[in-house]
Amino acid sequence: MVASFKKQHGEETTKEHEKFNKLLSKVRIRSEHTIGILKGRFPWLRSIRMKITAEKKSLRCILRLVEATIILHNMLLTCNENMEMKAWIDEDDISAYDAKGREEDQTELMKAVPEWMPNDTRRNQLLQHLHDYVWHY
Repeated sequence: MVASFKKQHGEETTKEHEKFNKLLSKVRIRSEHTIGILKGRFPWLRSIRMKITAEKKSLRCILRLVEATIILHNMLLTCNENMEMKAWIDEDDISAYDAKGREEDQTELMKAVPEWMPNDTRRNQLLQHLHDYVWHY
């Protein structure tokens, strides 16, 4: 999650920060709509009846189920729900699949932010990326 820039009492928000906040709000709205669609299609997501315990396995199990649900959702979208697919899985794609990817292939935005860095590190990285590659000014 990336926090929006807050307007300080008595200060004006810069145009760059306003633009960033507007783009961020669009992404958040789309994300919320996507979650709503997923919960509509898969009602079990509304109240996951599994407990997270001290064992790491419990959280991993829930995350795997959610991930599998999202994959199924995407497959249904791809297949337009009504089309019959002869082959759901392309074996060549699976052999090259690596969920984490190699660290050296990841951009700065894809890498985890160390705990010791300031809380606004990810937001500043995203702002810099937009400035460098999207806004071009």
